Amino acid sequence: MNPATSTIAVNTNPMVFEELATSLATLATYARGDMGDPVKEMEHLYRRALQEPPSYEEITSITGHNMETHDRECGRAAWLLANIEDLQVHGVHTLVWHKINREFTAPILNQIARATGKPSQLTHEQIQKLGAPLAMIDVVGVKDDTIWLTQVVTSKNVHDSALNRVGRKSGSLFRSVVYRDIAIEDKELAGLIAADKQMRAAFPTTEVVTMVLVVHPQLPDFELYHVELPQKPHGKLLLTEERIRKNSIDYADQLRENQDALFTLPGQIDNALFKGVPPCRGGRTLIMLALAASRQLESEALELWECKDFMQALVDEFGYEVERDKVRHDLDDRLVQQGFFRKRGTQYYVSMRGIARYQYCLAKFTSVGSSDFDLDQLVKQRDRIIAKFGCLT
Repeated sequence: MNPATSTIAVNTNPMVFEELATSLATLATYARGDMGDPVKEMEHLYRRALQEPPSYEEITSITGHNMETHDRECGRAAWLLANIEDLQVHGVHTLVWHKINREFTAPILNQIARATGKPSQLTHEQIQKLGAPLAMIDVVGVKDDTIWLTQVVTSKNVHDSALNRVGRKSGSLFRSVVYRDIAIEDKELAGLIAADKQMRAAFPTTEVVTMVLVVHPQLPDFELYHVELPQKPHGKLLLTEERIRKNSIDYADQLRENQDALFTLPGQIDNALFKGVPPCRGGRTLIMLALAASRQLESEALELWECKDFMQALVDEFGYEVERDKVRHDLDDRLVQQGFFRKRGTQYYVSMRGIARYQYCLAKFTSVGSSDFDLDQLVKQRDRIIAKFGCLT
């Protein structure tokens, strides 16, 4: 065929040109050496990641760090409680009551009802009477059919660190208090009281316990207090020594070996949706990536998701009732911003980068991931996207 007279179908979309230019530049860089090098490098990086239990820091790092400080501390607290108390976490930094169109709702009650197998006893009218705006609870969970409500206090003022306990011979060895003169402030106390009142009214036959967890923002030191609440908040509540349930000194030997030990799950996950990871913001982000990617890998066509689809999938697969704003922020501020999802209008789909990250996380954190990276899955996703939109962006 004469190139001068043949007709070639050309996509004139400038985004296609930019994609080709970027891809060719990358290929040209590798072409300076052995063209097998990029494949070898990719396989080396992938295999180094295999068979490690997930930790809070790594999950957060993999899915992006852009979150508020207190949201981060609540996430660390959720992982800590999952480890030291075997707590099944169902909510992290959650509104006690939601007010929509002048009416209160309580999604967390539906979630706890699923977890305990007991329906909420609150009527619509009672919810409107009890509802209070802006009250937050940091960690909500269930342990041995008991509802746990925990507020998180962050403090660097450590009196006796677990990290200083190793090899000590002095009399200070017998001290067991990590923090002194520590208190929960009135706003956080009001949130704990509101959540306690809500849960006791909704589940009158279920035990409810109220906790305050004091954590250091960088070090592994912590102190967990089982507190008795006043009927109404009247300023801050002092956390006293007799209310201590556990602290980091109890785990000094373990923390000596690994300071992240209590913020890491005890073993690999045995499923492809990362069930077992606490639903902190990083955990939710990874879960939503897994929901979309696992479905995509089973479909020939490009799978498109709306925000409401993720909300329903979180309920169906995990029993998590996550408010729309949280899901939207997880999608836009983390998954899209990190390049794992693309967004068109109100719809989302998994990018090639998202497929790669999903495979990586499966291999790293679960027992069901493959020891070999499947590059063809990325090629297939590229073909799906171009078939749907005519370009990758």
